[in-house]
Amino acid sequence: MKKIIIGNWKMNPENLILARKIFSEIKKLSKKFPKIDIVVCPPFVYLSDLKNKIDKVSSLKLGAQDVFWDNPETGSRPFTGEISASMLRDAGVKYVILGHSERRSMGETNEEVNKKIKIALGAGLTPIICIGEKEHDIDGKFFETLKIQIKDTLNKIKKSDLQKIIIAYEPIWAIGKNESESMKGEDLYQMAIFIRKILSEMFGQVEAFKTPIVYGGSVSPFNVKDIISEGHVSGILAGRSSLESQKIAEILDILSII
Repeated sequence: MKKIIIGNWKMNPENLILARKIFSEIKKLSKKFPKIDIVVCPPFVYLSDLKNKIDKVSSLKLGAQDVFWDNPETGSRPFTGEISASMLRDAGVKYVILGHSERRSMGETNEEVNKKIKIALGAGLTPIICIGEKEHDIDGKFFETLKIQIKDTLNKIKKSDLQKIIIAYEPIWAIGKNESESMKGEDLYQMAIFIRKILSEMFGQVEAFKTPIVYGGSVSPFNVKDIISEGHVSGILAGRSSLESQKIAEILDILSII
């Protein structure tokens, strides 16, 4: 399965000049690593400009940080501040992050994420679905939390569409921590097995094992080898590291030889 690195810029950088600079540096790196998919997810306002800097045959793709769930075919769009899937597609977007923990903390529900997945798939976008527990409790209650997230967000998703989806496991307790406090690869592997178990129950084992799983949560050059090699995942969802081209270069170097 092809490796992938997804960069979530969140509400960064502070202006278009900096966005162009970072994006250009990552574009240069993408040419050195054509076998690794690189997805950059900048703020909405930068998408149209950065679209013009992507080569059609490049391994570098644009992603968005969210999408609204309303069906554009309904006609009226009284949704101030929202972005539709068709708008994203027109801006050159190929991927979209859905259900990120920061969106969930603001009240987004599994049911809303489910609607967004269907809208994204209908527009030809690849959903990057974030799941993760707030606490890795010793009683193992977090397994039930993940099970509910997976089943609810993928409710009534077609089996044939599962291959168009990426699962991003991002344990909330590991986000924003020092790299040494991040989840260890061997523990991540157990979580990946559990995620595939639930997917197998819903869609069948063959489809479950074809679905890419990536990890997010304090990823850096320090721990990426352990995460990929011992965690047996397809790639990473990086936050702060994705804004530093030097760290991206180091991560790509490591991914290319694993």
